[in-house]
Amino acid sequence: PTGAESLGAAPRMIGAEGTRTPSSRKNGLILVSILSVLSGALLLLENSGVVSLQGVHSFWPVFPLLLGTGFLILFKQRRPFDLVLFFIGVYLVGVSVLFFFCSFYGWQVMAKAWPFFVGLAGLAAVCTARFIGKARRFLLLSGTFFMFLSLVFFLVFHINAALWPSALVILGVWL
Repeated sequence: PTGAESLGAAPRMIGAEGTRTPSSRKNGLILVSILSVLSGALLLLENSGVVSLQGVHSFWPVFPLLLGTGFLILFKQRRPFDLVLFFIGVYLVGVSVLFFFCSFYGWQVMAKAWPFFVGLAGLAAVCTARFIGKARRFLLLSGTFFMFLSLVFFLVFHINAALWPSALVILGVWL
């Protein structure tokens, strides 16, 4: 084919089975959409008293877990173009783990566990760096920095909250 003919060709997505068509990507999005609508409708019915779901309040973190898994599935279908989907998917799965923990052990834990959110952003950046060429070093360094900062904040606020400026000292030494 000539250059003009190849410009009109539809892009192909390579997957485990060979090539993926736009309809297979659409099917993944439709599945995530249906799960989201059904989950939301069920929770609305439970909140309005139409349906009684005993104990659902402890298991609501399943929904961010499913959403994060949906983002990871979409990433797998669209790879390597949508790295943001992978980052968001990893972050949501990690957040749902924290929410499960708080649902069963009490939300007062969040007063000291908030640095986990910073660390999750770092973890998601490090995991995303696996799929990037040129910006890999930046993502690895920034992700490692956020995970380290999370650990410092976590330790400082568990030992003595007045020690938080030590995080700045450690950051300066690390840089």
